[in-house]
Amino acid sequence: MKNVFYSLLVIMLISSCQKDINVYIKKEPGSITGQILPLGINATVELYQGTLIDQVGTDAQGYFYFGEVKPGVYSLRAKAPKYGTQEIFKVQVSDGEGYDIGVIELNKLPLPLVYIYPFDGAKNVKRGYDKKIDIKLKFNRQMDIESVEQAFSINPPIENLNIISYPPSSSNNVSHSFYFKGDFKLETQYTITIDTTAQTISGKALEFTYTGTFETEPFRVTGFLSSSSFDRGNSPVYFYFNSKVNTTTFIENLTIEPPIEITYENVIYERMRISPSLCWIPDTTITFHISKDLQETDGAYLEQDTSFSIITPPLRVIDTKPYNNQHFVPVNQNIEITMNYLVDEGTISDAVSITPTVNFDISTQNSYGRTQIVLSPDSLSPDTKYTVSIDTTLKDYYGGNLKKKYSFNFVTD
Repeated sequence: MKNVFYSLLVIMLISSCQKDINVYIKKEPGSITGQILPLGINATVELYQGTLIDQVGTDAQGYFYFGEVKPGVYSLRAKAPKYGTQEIFKVQVSDGEGYDIGVIELNKLPLPLVYIYPFDGAKNVKRGYDKKIDIKLKFNRQMDIESVEQAFSINPPIENLNIISYPPSSSNNVSHSFYFKGDFKLETQYTITIDTTAQTISGKALEFTYTGTFETEPFRVTGFLSSSSFDRGNSPVYFYFNSKVNTTTFIENLTIEPPIEITYENVIYERMRISPSLCWIPDTTITFHISKDLQETDGAYLEQDTSFSIITPPLRVIDTKPYNNQHFVPVNQNIEITMNYLVDEGTISDAVSITPTVNFDISTQNSYGRTQIVLSPDSLSPDTKYTVSIDTTLKDYYGGNLKKKYSFNFVTD
């Protein structure tokens, strides 16, 4: 009984004390700051929490400040005349603390357009090998495709305009991209316009008409490629351009020093391939000069005179049959010596010898700018080591001598 009495007394005391325990939590306001660039555009920043709460302008340095902001989650919209709006979401203001947005840079793209390529003022915009340039527009909202196609224009007009749309791929990805492809000319300034008839699928129009310009690259040589070895005496060299050229026009504007006759040329896309009618001159620096008077198929002139040089290797042996130190060679086998260039056939008989001495006939085969010397011995002795030598009296087609004596051995059956 006494325990019950004490329990009731404790409960009454606790109840009486609770009336005097009151907790008051007061939330202190915070602030939001940031900077808008570029300077001097008279930007305005709006603060939203569902609806518009407040708006401020920027100072001379582009800074803005919202004070007395209640704790919570907000969004901002920064805008300026002739500049696109920038939206910042999920700005979390905590109790009594400041939130620094940092730098917000406005550009001249009207929402919901957020990206364009080529950008306004772009120079030297490159074309593909098929004259194509991909003009890319990216929106941060799903757009009405037909309205965007109608809103887009380019001047001067381009041929073979093709438009490809890439709508959002999921509910989490709201970006909508468009590619405008066509045939562009070199060294030409184009103006792109997207007017306010472009709108989202919900009917919201572009903020204002966008106009931008870009300039395509000039006609130029983009590369030069040659064989590193030139073991094939008429190995081709390749000239690469950023536009197609007429074969005849190219040859008319090509100078080669020292002069050499060119008999093969071919245009493949923007590539020109040339080879000598016979072979390159061995052990020589050969310079190719392309005049700026060269025109591509649409009429643009080459940006500047362009030169390339190659250094050809000297005359040398690149293959023999039998190969050096070969054994068990049939006694009736011909001996073949392949040179990397054409040779002066009148110098072969004095330059070539076989030891032990045997009589042999000489014939030649010329292909790919090389000479293959064929020695046909009357008879070779069995189980005998032979040495074939070519001395420096052997001359190439243009009169240059073999730089170093060459010899190889073989052993017959």
